[in-house]
Formats: sequence, C-alpha cells, structure tokens
Amino acid sequence: TSAILLKNLGLVTPSETRLNVVKNYEQHMKINTLVEYMNLISKKRFEHVDFGVIREHVSPLQNITREEVKIAAESFKLKYPDKTPNFANLVPYLFPNESQLALTSEASTLLSFSDRSRSEPITLTRQPSKRVRETVYDYKTPLDRLAVLEQRLIFIDLLRREYLRQLDVSELDSRGFIPYSLLQSLEVAKSAASNGLPLCDWAASQAVSDSFTRRGDKLLHAYRVGRNGGDHDFHVIRTQVLQALSFIQAHRASQKTFKAEFASVNSNSLTLAAKAVLDESKDQVAKAESAINNFDVDDVSAIKSQYVCQILLYKSAHYFENLARRGLMTEKEATEYLHQYDLELRKLRLQSELKTEIRLLNNRISPELQPPGFGPTTIAVLSTIISEEDSSENHA
Repeated sequence: TSAILLKNLGLVTPSETRLNVVKNYEQHMKINTLVEYMNLISKKRFEHVDFGVIREHVSPLQNITREEVKIAAESFKLKYPDKTPNFANLVPYLFPNESQLALTSEASTLLSFSDRSRSEPITLTRQPSKRVRETVYDYKTPLDRLAVLEQRLIFIDLLRREYLRQLDVSELDSRGFIPYSLLQSLEVAKSAASNGLPLCDWAASQAVSDSFTRRGDKLLHAYRVGRNGGDHDFHVIRTQVLQALSFIQAHRASQKTFKAEFASVNSNSLTLAAKAVLDESKDQVAKAESAINNFDVDDVSAIKSQYVCQILLYKSAHYFENLARRGLMTEKEATEYLHQYDLELRKLRLQSELKTEIRLLNNRISPELQPPGFGPTTIAVLSTIISEEDSSENHA
C-alpha cells in the first residue's frame, strides 16, 4: 500500500521507537569508528597521530567516553588479535586532569584488551611483537634472470591491486592526481621491466607528478581555496607525503603477499630471483621514505593526522551506506548522515590545503591536554605564534 511505500522511503514522521533504533545504529557506528582508529594507531606510520586533530575533525570521536573506549578496545582485540595500538596520544584527552603517575595507573586499568573479565591490562607502550620468522633464501640454486623478469612483472600487478584496494577502502583519495600518478607509474615500471630493467616506479611516479597532472592539480587547488588563498607550498608537500605514504604501504603489502606466494612449500625458502625483486622493492621504499624525511617533521605529522581523519570519516559514512544497502535504514535516514560526513570531508580537505594543522587547532592546545612530546616551552612558542597570527588577522 501507499503507507508502506512512504514508510520505506522514509517520508513519514519517524516514531520514538524508530528514533531509538537509529540512535542505536549511531552508537554502533561510533564504536566501529573507534575500533578503526585503534587499528590505524597500531600501525607504525600512524602511531603518533595527534588525537586532538582527530577529535576536531571527526565528529563521531569528538565526545567519546572512557566506557566507549573500553567497549571499543574489547571489540578491537576480537577483530585484530595480533595488533597493539599506541594509546599515548589518546590517554591525555581521556584523563585531562590527572597527574602523570595517576594517569598511567588509571589508564592502564581502563584501557584493557581483555575478555569480559577485563583481567589483562594494556600498557601505554608498544608491546613486544611476536617473533617473526626470518626470510630464508636458497643460495644453492643459481639466479634465473628470466624468473626475475617474470616475477618482477607479477610484483607490479600486486602493486596495482594494492592501490585499487586502497581506493576501495578510502585509504587513497580518489579525488586529485595521486591515484593517477601511482597507477600510471606502474605502466612505466611495467614497460621498463619488460625490457629487463629493475623496478623504477618511485622515479616514475615523480616524473608523472612533474608532468601536466601536477599543473592541473595546482589549478584545482587554486579553484578550491581561491587564487590568492592557501599555502601552495604546503599543498605540494601534503600531496607528496600522501603519495609516498600510499606508495610505501603498497610496496610493503605486496612484499608480504609476494613472500607468502613464492616461498617453497617444502623449505619455506625463496629463490634468488624472488630476493632480487624484493630487494628492488625495498630500494623503492627507501627512496620514498627519504623523500618524506626531507620535509619538516611537524608538517608530516599534521598531514598524517589529516589523512587519518579522512579515512575515519569515510569509514563512518560507509557504515551507514552498508546499513541502507542491507535494508536496516531508509535512504532518507542514511542520507542525513552521509550529507553530514560529506560536509566534514569537504571542510577537512579545504583546511588541509589552506595551512598546517599546527595553525589550524582551534582549542589552542591547552597545557592540560598537551599530548606527550609537547613540553611547556613548545606550548609557549606555539601559543605566541597563534596569538600573533590572530592579531594580524584581526587587523587585516
């Protein structure tokens, strides 16, 4: 009937019961976003991401409670049993008024990775990882250069699949030239590999970046923030850092898959051909890491924090998309949330192109909320800079 159709389309006023159902979905999304945040800070490249930046830009995590962190920690352990997140940047925001000694004691009790008895406390430092079996190579068998060529081409295909995976899970922003430059670099690398040359996709990605795509991206940046607005130098740095992060992640994931698939079933060893390809990949990663290390540490930290915000907002939006796809929410209900996160993403993207996160923080980094690594001197300097900028902006 028409009444059922209108209800399914979300065109009738929801009842109090329905509102409670949607509110419960929202709470589940919040816990899910917290779990994904914990997963990200369990990775070395994101372990020092500033939660103050996350809290400012990711609305589901703006007002999290200690109880919600407990619940998320339990879910995290079930979903990622072999990972340990670094809570060093989260704890000060949960315990803003505690002394360092009390903070460590209470936080260790609160943030526990345990079963329902919660008897296994988590420390604030990274736990020693399980001993990983070292890669064994078969040095008795001569190097087969034809095998190197074939396996190099396979490795390039693994890289392509990893970039597509990053796009699919929103770890790589589909907007902008970065995905194009990375995928196009594989075409160059594949052509070189077919002629017997080693992996060269980092140099290829930089060559593509310096071509018309970067000029086009510069015009797009000017269009988004205004011709005279924003810090174009920082925009370039941000683009290069994000490109390098995706590049490094793709190579490391591909190395892991490559080792698993090319290891001998009997001896679990790799041939010298496989070693040659892995060494080339490690060399490419080293070049990308060197490029990141050339940039200011604070700029890189800000970019990583913004990057994590982007990922978490996409995760939050996808959560409601999946509910709607499965018929658990109406299109109208889901659209309200998707519109909200789209606005937050637009704001984040604009602000990340305008200036560094150090100047962006609206909370002015109060001393009681300063994350580890920000001493009194650093806070005083930052406060002075921010005050001077505010004063100059007001005069302008």
